[in-house]
Amino acid sequence: MNAIAVIPARYASTRLPGKLVLSEVKELTGKYIIEHVYERTLKASLIKKVVVATDDQRIHNIVQQFGGVSVMTPDDISSGTDRIAWVVKNVDMVKEFNPDIIVNVQGDEPDISGKAIDDVVSALANDDQSVMSTAACPIESLDEFRDPNAVKVVLDNMNNAIYFSRSSIPFTRDPGADSISGALKHIGLYAFRKDFLLKFSQLPDSKLEKMEALEQLRVISNGYKVKVIMTDHSFLGIDTKQDLDLFLKPYRSEK
Repeated sequence: MNAIAVIPARYASTRLPGKLVLSEVKELTGKYIIEHVYERTLKASLIKKVVVATDDQRIHNIVQQFGGVSVMTPDDISSGTDRIAWVVKNVDMVKEFNPDIIVNVQGDEPDISGKAIDDVVSALANDDQSVMSTAACPIESLDEFRDPNAVKVVLDNMNNAIYFSRSSIPFTRDPGADSISGALKHIGLYAFRKDFLLKFSQLPDSKLEKMEALEQLRVISNGYKVKVIMTDHSFLGIDTKQDLDLFLKPYRSEK
């Protein structure tokens, strides 16, 4: 089994532009956000190669400066998954490596663990019925359960995803019950079988995918299985200034 990780990295962000290479993060932590993600991904024992896929020369240069592997991709690619598929189809060093499994590691999750990456790879490698694997963790608060930015997932008895939603699912009808008991937060870490990754962008768009703005619903809507592994840790994704402050808080306290 050959598994690689590709980190899609865009400079543009509606809420926090340039977040992956913010100088403030470098000054406080000694590394850029993309560097934190890259180094943590390298800790996954089942990953044989790590590649950053970016459409921005600034990110490309910084990754090369800290010794990482980076490739430039077209700037008209609409999603991280499509960017990764482009790398698998077009980059010689990846084609020569001929990976069986490709992991999508989000470029804005500096808290990601090598173990979680290994777990999604193992889950997919050991399940012939699934084309993709991902991760989830328990919901920690009612606020998180109600937060549309915290994506929820519901599983069947075999730990396959039944549905992903920004809504508060599953709904607890009993008013006396704990509404977040058993509720799971989806973690944006994905492993794909190579053949399915290359097929993904050709699948019909899903109505549910468009409604929820969740790309993974295209997989379920087209009848494919997504295996979900459990972790007890919710990895911090940096989408907003508040997220950034939370990530930097322990470093600021050391100053």
